[in-house]
This record gives sequence, structure tokens and C-alpha cells, in this order.
Amino acid sequence: MYFLVPPFDLDSLGGGDASAISFDGTFVSSGLFPTFTETLTIQKDFSLGFDHEVPEEGYQLYEGEGKFFNTLSLDKNGIRGNGRIDFLTTSLESQDFVFYPDSVTGAGEFFEIREEEYNGEIFPAATVEQFEMHWLPKKDSMYVKNVGEPFQFYNQTASLDGTTIVSNGGVYGSGLLATRGSESKSDNIKLDHDRFLSRNTQFELKSDNPEKPALQGDDVRVYFDLSENVAVISPEVEGEAAIAFPYAQFNTSIKEAKWDLNEEIITMTKPDDVPLENSYFYTTREDLDSLAFMATEAVYDINTLELKVSGI
Repeated sequence: MYFLVPPFDLDSLGGGDASAISFDGTFVSSGLFPTFTETLTIQKDFSLGFDHEVPEEGYQLYEGEGKFFNTLSLDKNGIRGNGRIDFLTTSLESQDFVFYPDSVTGAGEFFEIREEEYNGEIFPAATVEQFEMHWLPKKDSMYVKNVGEPFQFYNQTASLDGTTIVSNGGVYGSGLLATRGSESKSDNIKLDHDRFLSRNTQFELKSDNPEKPALQGDDVRVYFDLSENVAVISPEVEGEAAIAFPYAQFNTSIKEAKWDLNEEIITMTKPDDVPLENSYFYTTREDLDSLAFMATEAVYDINTLELKVSGI
């Protein structure tokens, strides 16, 4: 990364007028930006630098999928940008992007993902006002963290308090995802345009009592189809009693719990290929003396908080 100055003549470097010192040349940034011409001048911090107006069509970043718009500056504080970065279907605005040879950092007040198809992947719509960003172009990962209010996904029917990761492969998340009376806390969330998959999740289905959820999952997989209003909760490890019903005071290892949001019931079934011993229920009530049994089906009514088990 360098500024190439052709041969030049100077009468004198003396005098008190720093603005008289300037060098016309070309800025070469090893693909960070396209090579462009500019004039080096003395900056406020007495370094040689420039303020550069980016063309209206923007500059391609890192010879990849990103573009930068507005103005660039160079001084002792490095290469800084005041403007907008577009990456895939994502736009970010900041008064202070910091450009490095392999990455970009910045904080700003506008971030959005547009619901558009890119490379066969439909990205989900999302917005946030205050954010911090770290983009690693060579690793195809842009990490955006909310500051204050969470991200809003799916027409503001879901919020993510944490980090959104944008890449050519789609949108991923890490943090607390809240939607439709439930919370999924995970470091591995894949966010599609009308559904999400959360792995190794701490899951809660809320009840009227904020201290006591209707259903609780510990290290579960959550597949949430937002268009069908259905969520499937499954233990990550087969045979682990990862799903709990605090009101019924039972835990279960049953393979699949399907939450129908319209009917407000949770239907549990054991697939035929799962051994019966990996589909069991046990009580957490002391007065039931460690009652435990294997079963193939169960229904949990969210309104009445009743658990009915069959195929025992």
C-alpha cells in the first residue's frame, strides 16, 4: 500500500505556509480500493494525506462483493471512510469506517439487510440503528453487533440481541433470539427469509409467570418455520432429557416436540428408528418418588399446562 509520486521539483520546503506543499500522484492499495489519483497535502496532524471524493458509482472493496460510497481520508489515524458500505444485500452507514489491508471496522447508526435473493440464497430482512461492525472480506464474514436496541428480523416480529453474521452463504446469528413468546439463546443460528434453525440452544417458551416458562430446552435444536407458525424442538444428543415442562414437573428425552402456534399445543412423537429406551419421561416432583417411564407420544396443552402421555 503506497502513494506513487512522479518526479517533481520544489523550490523550497521553508516558509510557514504548509498548504503550499503538495504532491500529485496515485494511491495504490493492493486491491482494498481501485487505484486512484489524488494530491497529497499537509493534514491537520501534520502528516501527508488526502481527502478523497469517491465517484458516484462507488469503489469496489477488496476486489470482492463490497462497495464503498462517499469520502475517504488518509492521515496518521489511517485510512478512514465517511459514508456507506454495500455488501451482498446489506447496507451500513458510518461516519468513521477504518480500513485495514484485510478488514474493516466501524460503528454507525444505520444497518439493514434487504430481503433479496443472492447467489441462490434469499436473505432475511433485518434492521438495527446503533451497531459495531468488523468485516473480514477474505473470510467472507461481516460481523455486526447491536449497541442498545436489538436487531429486528421478519417484519419486526423477531429480535436478536447479539451478533449478526453476513456471508455469501447467507445470514447467521449469535445471541438471544426472541419471537412469538419464545426465546432461543445460541451461538449458532441460521436465519433464512421465513425460518431459522438454532443449534445447541437454551430455549424457553414463555408463560404468564416470567420466572417460570411453559417449556424449557437445554442443549436443543430449534427449527422454526415462521410462515407455517410451527416450531420443532429436539435434543441435540439423542437420549438426553433435554426438554422440561416446569408446570407439569416432567422432563423428557423424546426425539421431537412440535409446537403448533395456531393450535397452542405441543405434540411429541418418537420416530420408529429411535430406540424406546431413548424416549423416556421422568418427574421432578419429590412426592412422586422418582417416577420414570418410557413412552412413544405426548401432548402438552399450553393454555391448560397439562401434559398427557401415551404409548407408555
